Amino acid sequence: MSGVEDLWIGDLLRLKKSGRVGKFMGQSKDGRLRIEIEQKVVLSKFENVEVLPEVTHNQKLIDLKEEELSQKLGYKKLEPTIDLHIERLNPNLTNALPERIIDFQIKSFENFMAEVVNRGLKYVTIIHGKGTGVLKTSIQTYLKSMDEVKHFHDVNNGGATEVILN
Repeated sequence: MSGVEDLWIGDLLRLKKSGRVGKFMGQSKDGRLRIEIEQKVVLSKFENVEVLPEVTHNQKLIDLKEEELSQKLGYKKLEPTIDLHIERLNPNLTNALPERIIDFQIKSFENFMAEVVNRGLKYVTIIHGKGTGVLKTSIQTYLKSMDEVKHFHDVNNGGATEVILN
């Protein structure tokens, strides 16, 4: 795809910096792309997005088989561990504001847990590090609110949390 003129309403776009995926909804008056992500519209320049391979309107991403998904979008098989250190998640954010980093880490964790539940995994490990404890507290608060979580506990001297799901 060469430019914005080749986009169609509904095309999937990935924001290069955050990795979030949304649908192309047209252009704003100033020429930026309107992208719907989680029922919110985000504006972005064309050079800041990546056009994802076409998925027919009758298919939804969550309905695709794991191998089709990995081929179409470059995802790997879901591992039972996520490392939330920003250097691992998105090295481009290493020097970002702390608020930006924690927001990205929490969103990545929430997406991971949604996929864990969707795929029926029974045991996962979340590596959050020791740090100040803000990320760990946010994660464990979220886990407490999930009906699917049977139990969780600290491991690695408090640098990770193991989770057992129903």
